[in-house]
Amino acid sequence: MSLQTKILKIRNITLGVFAVVVIIVIIAVATEPDEKAAPKSRKERIEDQFSAWDGDHKKLKEYIKETLKDPDSYKNIKTVYWDRDSVIVVKTEYTATNSFGGRVRGTTMAKVDLDGNILKIMAAE
Repeated sequence: MSLQTKILKIRNITLGVFAVVVIIVIIAVATEPDEKAAPKSRKERIEDQFSAWDGDHKKLKEYIKETLKDPDSYKNIKTVYWDRDSVIVVKTEYTATNSFGGRVRGTTMAKVDLDGNILKIMAAE
């Protein structure tokens, strides 16, 4: 192999390594969290608590399923909420299978903070 071929090979390897380093730096900068991002609005904080798929309040659904004989049988009928200053009140109507295999209807109402944490179960039927 001639000297000129060796020099070209080294140059190509150097350019390749440089390109890889540049790509890594670009990815690192692009994925760095934005510390100046605006805090979520109240509306966004509340909406994030609900499933876009079926409207369930995520944590209330978990709580309800923990109380059921057959958690996999849970089906949401309707979930509504009322914004009450520092908390929201969430009401979920659902059906589930009872011990005899029949479908029963239930309603659970809870007081929830703005981060989605259940503060108090107000009613469960």
